[in-house]
Amino acid sequence: GEMSKFCQLVMGPAGSGKSTYCRVMQEHGKQLGRTVHVINMDPACEEFTYQASGDIRELITVDEVLDEQLLGPNGGLLYAFEYMIENATWLEDQIDDFTEDYIIMDLPGQIELFTHVGVLPQMIKSLQSQGYHVGGVYLMDSSVVLSDINKYIASTITCLSAMLLLEIPHVNLLSKMDLTKRVAPIDQISEYLTCDWERLLADPRRREEIPPRLLSLTVTIGSLLDQFPMVSYHPLDVTDIGSVSSVMCLVDRILQYEDDDEGRERKENEEEEQQHEE
Repeated sequence: GEMSKFCQLVMGPAGSGKSTYCRVMQEHGKQLGRTVHVINMDPACEEFTYQASGDIRELITVDEVLDEQLLGPNGGLLYAFEYMIENATWLEDQIDDFTEDYIIMDLPGQIELFTHVGVLPQMIKSLQSQGYHVGGVYLMDSSVVLSDINKYIASTITCLSAMLLLEIPHVNLLSKMDLTKRVAPIDQISEYLTCDWERLLADPRRREEIPPRLLSLTVTIGSLLDQFPMVSYHPLDVTDIGSVSSVMCLVDRILQYEDDDEGRERKENEEEEQQHEE
């Protein structure tokens, strides 16, 4: 039968580590013998460190839009995305001739992309109609959200709204754990990973961070999010191969990815290990 195709949509605010994530997944894929194509989908992007197999800036840049359309940068971004969807063949051409159909798309950070209903769902439908299993990877900078409960709550709401809008399986990551694990060791942040609101808001130090006039609103939002137990986070430390590998496994699972060669290798390795143990 026809081979399955896989696509990760990488999301999160500016500075949350999306491009680094793409580079690390590409490099880790290479070590597994997997070709990972990364496509830059940010028309206002300055630079990135991965090898791009496609770049939306070849179709349209936000600077071009701003010059012609008298829009601000966020309006320019939406215009550029709508332009890409109207020129749907551009994306199809980018991914059409890949022999290995494993793609990561590095999306812009602007929240407008998720609140502006039409754009991303249309892109996802188009990918799915081409036979892609599409999954979302949402990144949050742990050094920002672990130090400020207000930012953690705001980020979690944004993450949830992206999940509800896109209706695709999701993995949510707390990125840059290499910077935070000294101050917040992974075994001490379980309530952040599981979004345990009662425990988060029971800590008087955290309650003090919340502006008094927002406290009851925050508690209400917390109980609302408790009723949507969809959001949980996994730590990502890009300097730790074990962390990268476990995140790759998580994402593979939501994409229902099983590479025959890798599966075989894994079996052989496990058998070898068993022989050693015997």
